[in-house]
Amino acid sequence: SAALVPLHDPVRLAEQIATIDCMAPGRLSVVLGAGYRKVEFERAGVDRAQRGRLVEECYEVCRTAWKGEPFTWRGRTVLVTPVPSSPDAPHLAIGGKTEIAARRAARLDAPFSPATADRGLAELYLSECIRLGFEPRLEGMGVKPMMPGFVMISDDPDATWAQISGAAFYDAETYASWQEDSARSDWVVPQLQSTDDLRTSGRYLVVTPQQCIEQVERDGGITFHPLMGGISPQLAWKSLRLFEDAVLPHVASLA
Repeated sequence: SAALVPLHDPVRLAEQIATIDCMAPGRLSVVLGAGYRKVEFERAGVDRAQRGRLVEECYEVCRTAWKGEPFTWRGRTVLVTPVPSSPDAPHLAIGGKTEIAARRAARLDAPFSPATADRGLAELYLSECIRLGFEPRLEGMGVKPMMPGFVMISDDPDATWAQISGAAFYDAETYASWQEDSARSDWVVPQLQSTDDLRTSGRYLVVTPQQCIEQVERDGGITFHPLMGGISPQLAWKSLRLFEDAVLPHVASLA
């Protein structure tokens, strides 16, 4: 749910988000992330040192664009259409895993969706909002304990894990290699040596429908992935249908 906005044109992003909101009003929630991988900024030709400013600019562009009136951006007049269907516009939050990100969200009077369960970061955001006279809106891992980042549904979890474990290991190992600064994401699996380590970490789960229902009831939600790079689309469809038929009817009332 995170868009690395320094790598996007903010006006085009505002239009894309508004268009999706027209197709599915109220169902889209977007986190504006600053990004951090040096290679991504180099390849996009974007000054990495400006990423904080670009996040703030994108937030302001989106909020202004969704009013449906012309406005001035970088010296030219802009009009974004269509206007979002949601009365309060699509939900937009500021992401991040640093104190700078927490202060940025508070300063913008924006919801904050941290990429870490660090309570100190959450408390900084809350105190900054109070100091500035804004209503705090803390979301994600700043509110709840860390939940699994990947959940797949199966009637035979052991057999399904055997099919996807290689792809899952590559996914986890690759993401860990991207952590280039001292503020590491909670999604990184520490000391990962094997697929067994990955499975016992609790970050990547393959569970039965009943286990999934119990997880939702315990944690208040899940991050459900029917597909991941390297997984068979047929296997992903089977997982999605199981979620639809055997899980969703039992947890829809919790939403």
